[in-house]
Amino acid sequence: TYLRCLPSSVDDRGKSVIVSMLALTEQRAAPTALQTD
Repeated sequence: TYLRCLPSSVDDRGKSVIVSMLALTEQRAAPTALQTD
């Protein structure tokens, strides 16, 4: 879904980097439920 929002001029490598960055951002913004001890 992220790729549809990106310009078509961005190559696959650039899209992969952007998607990875978005994934990291979502993980940081997500609640710390996964860090339960």
